Amino acid sequence: MLQALHIRILFHSAPFPLSHTLAAHLARNKWSAACALKLVTDALPATSTDVSVEPLAPHLLALLAQPANAVFSDAAIKTAHALTYNTPPLPADDRAIRSPLDALSATFSTFNLHAALESSLLSSSSSSKTLSAKLSTALATAPPGSTPHLRVLATLALFAPSSADRGENLALALAEAAARDPPPETGPLAPKALLLRTTTSVVEGDVHLALACASTLQHLAYPLRVLVDIEGLARPNSLLGFAACYAVLRTMQVKGGDDGAIAGKAMETLAGNLRVGIGGPRGEEVEKSVREGVVGVCVGVVRACVVVGGGGEEEVDAGYESTSDE
Repeated sequence: MLQALHIRILFHSAPFPLSHTLAAHLARNKWSAACALKLVTDALPATSTDVSVEPLAPHLLALLAQPANAVFSDAAIKTAHALTYNTPPLPADDRAIRSPLDALSATFSTFNLHAALESSLLSSSSSSKTLSAKLSTALATAPPGSTPHLRVLATLALFAPSSADRGENLALALAEAAARDPPPETGPLAPKALLLRTTTSVVEGDVHLALACASTLQHLAYPLRVLVDIEGLARPNSLLGFAACYAVLRTMQVKGGDDGAIAGKAMETLAGNLRVGIGGPRGEEVEKSVREGVVGVCVGVVRACVVVGGGGEEEVDAGYESTSDE
């Protein structure tokens, strides 16, 4: 596995014609040899294996099971090359990534998580299968304790098949996020930080937002609590944040709440923040057609909430329709 990675790194900036094609071919051969060696090792009895050879970690075994062409993507090779030669753009420092193969596995996990989150913004029936498959692969290949692993756990808390599963995944994600953050100050003058919103957190803001959205999904039976939760959410500025807010918005559209006015106000706030966030510069990481679909849903939700809140159908959302009359 490591030899295959070294081949791709060495040939990454080679000026020779067909160097990338040759590197891909050699790397595939080395990857296939590693897979064959694993099969032989698994077939041997435990007493005949070399105890001095350290076994592969579970996330690396999961990575080895993936096709070489998918693992050695352009983004993965660029990241590995930057780490090897200490050239920008360097990825964020992560203590859980201890080897080049860990970095490769983390990049592959991030790629699958991106595909899963983007599929969650689609309304097609096949997107749920893609979401489940991509999340399973992302979780299996993420190095334990790494940032990609935490991000996958937060996503699993959002898209859990049941409330019990969501609670379990949310607890795991919160525990891992808490292990990364410094202990809170306990003095009489210490700031009173809100749950999931600490001022000295080393966890990314979009992870906190995703965890807050997952917690909100657990409280849909309590409209007042949902309103407080949603009004405290930050405006999303990443794919994880977009997917988290969109999951809450779509769930509220289906389930709603006991108090229609409170649910409507919460949905209007959430849809407005999501529309501005995904329609801004940070939304460019999402495919254009997907982004336009989400914006269309947000506009429809805000318009519906304004009509209901105004008590009649003649009132329109000035933020959207008034621009068409100019």
